[in-house]
Amino acid sequence: MHIVIGYLQLRHASGDPNDEAARLRNQGAHVVRVEEDLGRADTSRPMLSAICDFIGPGEELIAPSLRHLGESAGAVLEVVRRLERRGAHLRLLEPAASTAEPPARRTPRPAAVA
Repeated sequence: MHIVIGYLQLRHASGDPNDEAARLRNQGAHVVRVEEDLGRADTSRPMLSAICDFIGPGEELIAPSLRHLGESAGAVLEVVRRLERRGAHLRLLEPAASTAEPPARRTPRPAAVA
């Protein structure tokens, strides 16, 4: 069974957290985990860390956007790496992106002949 776990960090909720959670459920999340805002000084995400520790192969973490996953590119990349080590995938709603599918290959087009 393909399990989809929704994740929402309250500090970065763009509106009503219940609406954001419903949006994740509408996108296939079986469960939505909500990280409380621990304050500006605390950038830890214990709920996200627990998800990364226990998510299984073939399962998927879905989040509204990158900012829910970390305060820096390095923090976000670490989440992606942890998911990949567990055989899991990440899907973002904005911008729409997923690590489940390899990036599309671009095939060079021949130049137009006049």
